[in-house]
Amino acid sequence: MKYIKSLHEADKRIPRKKGQKAKSDKHSDLYTDEDPKGTIHGLGFKDAQKAEDSIKIIKKVDRTHAHKVQATLVMQQRAKVAIERTKDPEKKKNLKAAYEIWTKFLEEMKKKTQELKKESVVNEIGDMSAGFYRVTGPLFDAGGRRYCKYEFTTESKLRYSVVFYDSVKDLTEMWFETYDGDKQIPMHLTTDRGEILKVIGTAIGILEHYLTAEGAGAPYGITDNRTPNQIHNPGVKTLIIKPVKEKKRRGRGFGDDIESDRRREKIYMQFLKKQGFSPKLKGSDILIDIPKYQKKQGVVGVVAESWTGQEVADHIRYITPDESDVPDYFIDKYVLPNDGWQNKPIKLKNLLKDRDFKAYYKSGEERYDEYEVAGDDLYQELVVYKGQLLDGYSRAARMLRNGEKTAAAFVIENSYIMDLELFERYTKLDSISNKLLGDVFRQWVLDYKNGKRSSHYSFSVENPKLTFDLDCRIYFKGKGFEVLDSTGADARDEDDDGDWQDPFINIDFSCNPEWLPTYWSEIYFHLADVLRHEIEHITQDGIDIGNYRKGKPNKPDDEMRAMIKSGIIPKYYYLLLAKEVDANLQGLRFEAKKRKEKLIDACNRYLDQKVEMGYLTPEEKEEVLIKWEARAKHLGFKLR
Repeated sequence: MKYIKSLHEADKRIPRKKGQKAKSDKHSDLYTDEDPKGTIHGLGFKDAQKAEDSIKIIKKVDRTHAHKVQATLVMQQRAKVAIERTKDPEKKKNLKAAYEIWTKFLEEMKKKTQELKKESVVNEIGDMSAGFYRVTGPLFDAGGRRYCKYEFTTESKLRYSVVFYDSVKDLTEMWFETYDGDKQIPMHLTTDRGEILKVIGTAIGILEHYLTAEGAGAPYGITDNRTPNQIHNPGVKTLIIKPVKEKKRRGRGFGDDIESDRRREKIYMQFLKKQGFSPKLKGSDILIDIPKYQKKQGVVGVVAESWTGQEVADHIRYITPDESDVPDYFIDKYVLPNDGWQNKPIKLKNLLKDRDFKAYYKSGEERYDEYEVAGDDLYQELVVYKGQLLDGYSRAARMLRNGEKTAAAFVIENSYIMDLELFERYTKLDSISNKLLGDVFRQWVLDYKNGKRSSHYSFSVENPKLTFDLDCRIYFKGKGFEVLDSTGADARDEDDDGDWQDPFINIDFSCNPEWLPTYWSEIYFHLADVLRHEIEHITQDGIDIGNYRKGKPNKPDDEMRAMIKSGIIPKYYYLLLAKEVDANLQGLRFEAKKRKEKLIDACNRYLDQKVEMGYLTPEEKEEVLIKWEARAKHLGFKLR
């Protein structure tokens, strides 16, 4: 067993505790370092009086009008959500009164916005993402037809314009213009990798804004809900980016060659794929399907959620190499007659249930030589009809051989309804845990590689029947590995003062940096256990907010916890508390699943560590296992 030692170095961070307000000055969680300096404190919506007092604060505070509008909108929307979630009649009545006050004030702010429009047409859309640049835009030319552009400045004081140009019918071109002062310069002068990543990353954020930011024309007197591209170039279906042309636009020179163009092209493709644009590489040009991306994002005016058979057929024909036969038989029989195709990720290994594809995969054959299929074409959507792979045999086989786990696909599935109780008990919570586990772990590893002393990840889960804030940190210091005492969850939907709060989870680890990267795999498994453990706690309370799952233990146990902490009751009784039994079993079950081991092995490892630390005796360990085994059977899985 790895040596695990407590963190001895004191940390300045004061963790948020159960019952404390999200903005309490008694802790630094959830706002220190993360909250913008301009945050307006003291706002709320629990009743009419709180709303009126909050509006007085907004009127007096020294902030921009846009900032005040945003704060007002947030309060109004949170009050609206709280009304929908709250079941207590008295609370609902108070929240409705606050909502009406906030709504009235929001209308007043909107009127003032209209007045300010005459003074300025500059629309600050803010940071596109952490570490990227602040952007001004969109800026339209007269009539908003010929071009639409955004502007930002880098740390090296280079000024960029990202331009969307109505070049030809049914095509919008996106490119950079770069300036040093007032002088336009060639793009190749900005190939420093550190800066080019931020520049292109910002550009991708701008592209997302251009395609999805509804109502962005407000500063120009455009009062409808259109996105910038719907204002600038409505009806256009394809956006093109030409990384090579960007550099030729102002001349190449200085020994720049095609290899550096390919590097720029690769960076574009990486960013675009990561953000879900599904780019297609044709020669040196990158193509984006505008309606397809907007459909995924739910943009108004674009039908969301499903694709027609004709759209999927067009996709198949589009990606089929010119020298190859289009699979018309499958298109006519399975694709065209069926609408309602979903675009979603699938597990590649599940395709091996299709006997035809499995035989093809095992044969080791390829329908196309490697040189005939560009690397990025691998990631075009597969087409799967009720488990049968219709299109994409070579792509799917090659991705499996490359070790890929998932792939994007157009899918029509067999109708299958999982038992609702089983779904609520495991699948949904495991699915959410799995997503958050991957996101948190990737962020931690990335920050470690970038030389940071700690890493932080936060996320707000807002599903129909699950709402909570997640805050995860790891400190790269100490003499060993430790799950810090500040780790925990508060499942309640109101704090100690009776004010509304979203339930929250804090996860704090520390690890000796000399143990890394070797110890990352163990950290991953610890994180899996702790994350699923705390999410289980979130579902043991919060009836009004909708988090509580029927059948889960919800009897208050604060007194028992206090007696255990004070030593009146033996420490190991903590492991026998009803809420902790379920949380430990679900967390360790999830960890065992990740380790691909039996649940009893995960339980023994965890409890053996407790024995070694003096937390319980071997006899007490057996008593705990007996209780856990009985409960596991009730929950529907086996311990041994």
